Amino acid sequence: MELMPRFISVSDVENFIGLNLVDKLKDEKKANIFIRMTEEQVIMWLNANTFRNINFSKLTDFEKENFQKAIIHQVYYNYRNGLLMYDSGIDSEKGKIT
Repeated sequence: MELMPRFISVSDVENFIGLNLVDKLKDEKKANIFIRMTEEQVIMWLNANTFRNINFSKLTDFEKENFQKAIIHQVYYNYRNGLLMYDSGIDSEKGKIT
């Protein structure tokens, strides 16, 4: 099973919102898995709410850039508030949320 992110990288998250997931999660593999899980979450939500399977390999440059930004924002949300489907998260101000 492929666990590397498909659309964004750890450095994309850090460059866009200043969150270094490798430092926060203490492991690059965990950071990549966290991003991949978030990408899958966004893809599932889009497909379910548009009632179709979107071919993400055929996005225009504009669509791809905005899709990447949406994933980065969702990564930040999931980091702060937890992945709702797993009911856990990390908040540097509050500690672990379970």
